[in-house]
Amino acid sequence: MKNSKDYSSIFWIHMIVNLILYSSWILFSWYWILIGEVLLQIQYYIFGGCILTKAEFGKEKEDTSCIGYYMEKWGMIKKNTPKIKFFIRDISPWIVFIIALIWQILLKNNPLLF
Repeated sequence: MKNSKDYSSIFWIHMIVNLILYSSWILFSWYWILIGEVLLQIQYYIFGGCILTKAEFGKEKEDTSCIGYYMEKWGMIKKNTPKIKFFIRDISPWIVFIIALIWQILLKNNPLLF
C-alpha cells in the first residue's frame, strides 16, 4: 500500500490540522467548534470530500479518508472501509463537539485558547 504522496508536505499539513481538530475540545470554545463542524460539513458537500485528502491522494483514493488510510498503513486497522470513512467524517467531529460541551459546560472548564 505504497503511495508516492505518503508523508509529503500535504500529509504533514493534514496531520497538524487533524491534531488541532481532535484536540479542539480543550483548545476552543464549544461555539467555535460548532462553527468549524458546520464549515467542515459544508466543505464535504461542496467539494465532495476533504480538500486536503483530495490534494494528498487525488482521484485514486476518493473512497478513503486520510486517517483511515494511514491507520491501515500503520497496521492499526485491517481494512479501510466506507464505514471507517463515515465514522471519521460524520461521527467523530460530533463526538469532539459533545466532549467539548461536557468539558466546558457541565464541568465548567475554560478552553485553553479561545
